[in-house]
Amino acid sequence: MGQKIFDSDGTFTVPPGITELSVSMVGGGGSGYRAEEMLDRATGGYCGEFLCNAPLLVTQGQEIVVLVGQGGPAVTAYTSPGNPGQDTSFGSLSVDGAPANSSDGYLGLGDSYTSPCGGIYYDGDINSGYGGQASIYGSGGDGSETINANEGSTGAGGGGVANADGSDKSGAGGNGRVVVDWDDYVEDGGLLINGTMIPEVAADGELHFYCKDQLGNDFDGAVQELMLDGQLVWKEI
Repeated sequence: MGQKIFDSDGTFTVPPGITELSVSMVGGGGSGYRAEEMLDRATGGYCGEFLCNAPLLVTQGQEIVVLVGQGGPAVTAYTSPGNPGQDTSFGSLSVDGAPANSSDGYLGLGDSYTSPCGGIYYDGDINSGYGGQASIYGSGGDGSETINANEGSTGAGGGGVANADGSDKSGAGGNGRVVVDWDDYVEDGGLLINGTMIPEVAADGELHFYCKDQLGNDFDGAVQELMLDGQLVWKEI
């Protein structure tokens, strides 16, 4: 199994022999609300939207643009709603960043939901100012009454802040993430391991691949059967 994780913008090049990818991602989290007084109005920011194990047909060598949504910046002005997060995308696939939380402090109820990615996620919380949880991706930032609130981690919302002086700020939202997975397999006598094609079938019934011995010297190995992760992937016939 090959995997590539993006925590910032980039380009993914499809490995040799790969025709399908599995893509998971989360949008940028929103920052917390900046309240002047009661903490129970200092709502935490929302988490970003999820996409889990979405199949994507590709061709080897194809270059795919990856855009990782940034979390919403912290706010310092009194009675300011948190900033929204940015969208995340992998080629034609995309998810939304977190929306801004409410300017009147009544959104962000802390409701929990079952995530298709595993675990739970929930909205930013009113009573504690805690940022929205982003399921398996990241945890929301803690709210605060008198000091700077904490930032959210990957895709999660930042904490709200209240009863603070003019120098204190809410927590910023966490940046998004893209996770790309693909299966390694045997095709036309080649063995693909972590995106690298290892040659080659040199004769009928012999799979040849190249390794290094304990002294670091190359040698050519031939096998009659090959197991990967407990599964038989090639056998002499």
